[in-house]
Amino acid sequence: MSKLRVLVTVLSSIERTGWVNPFLAQNLITMSHDMRYHVAVEMVVDKFPVDYARNVCISMARERKSEFLLMIDCDQSFESNPLDILSDGLEKDIISLPCMQGYSPSAEHPFIPNFRVLDHPEVDGAFCTVKKAGTGSMFISHRVWEGMRGPWFRWTYLESSELHESVPNAGEDFDFCERARSAGFKVWVHSRAISHWKTSEVTRLGMYTKASQDIARIAGQAGIAMPNAVNWIVREKVAAEGAGR
Repeated sequence: MSKLRVLVTVLSSIERTGWVNPFLAQNLITMSHDMRYHVAVEMVVDKFPVDYARNVCISMARERKSEFLLMIDCDQSFESNPLDILSDGLEKDIISLPCMQGYSPSAEHPFIPNFRVLDHPEVDGAFCTVKKAGTGSMFISHRVWEGMRGPWFRWTYLESSELHESVPNAGEDFDFCERARSAGFKVWVHSRAISHWKTSEVTRLGMYTKASQDIARIAGQAGIAMPNAVNWIVREKVAAEGAGR
């Protein structure tokens, strides 16, 4: 039996001075030696704007007849081999590996993940469906680009704006997810958050990493319960639905 072909693309640009964080470099080595798949790694450097860069990734995967594309931004990394997550979700069309998008100690929900939950999420083990998710680290099956016409990613602007102001919460990643769902595909996230080194302080808040003891102490003083994975929001919704049944 031939191995599934996985194209791993790493997006890097002047925004981070072409830098690929060292933890991701180790992840790329691990994936390239994974005997379960035929893995190719490609750097996608200085492709602008970001929606064009992501479309380049899908075009590369399509031209190479890859079964899966894994897009990774150069400031993200994983605690373990992300292909293990793919092995558990081969039948899923889109899998986002979520990270922290922001942190606001004064907000009702201070930890802001880079996805938006559904009112009634579907849960499958460590996976759950979402409305839309960020593409900093995302698996996309060939079924998606075969079932959707390109461009798959596009930045959305306000029609009334003379300065090309973007629509709030309608970046190329969220727009892609919404159109993919309209085309009949499900968008899933895995329950474990990954490191986002552009916002490393936020990552530590969300993942109990290096600063976990001090963060937990400060959060406890503020009456904030610390999550250890992204699935805290989904868990609350599922519990609430169960209580209502």
